Amino acid sequence: MKQLRNLIYSIKDKAKDKKHIERYTSEFANSMISVEVESYDIEFILNETTIYQQVVKDSELIGYIERITKNDIPITVLNKSKI
Repeated sequence: MKQLRNLIYSIKDKAKDKKHIERYTSEFANSMISVEVESYDIEFILNETTIYQQVVKDSELIGYIERITKNDIPITVLNKSKI
């Protein structure tokens, strides 16, 4: 058995309460599971951020993601990604 750990960041929304955000985030996470990962022990970890929804320019996107994820995603990964 293999383990698959998923970190999901719940960005605060002043218009929605915590239960609402957790419910829809959980539904989103469960819909990510595919047939290919059936043999995995899948764990979803929901981290609530201190960041509220806002408009972010493309040039600010990596910095915005860093503020949400803190040290969970290394900057080298973010810099190599095609965000």
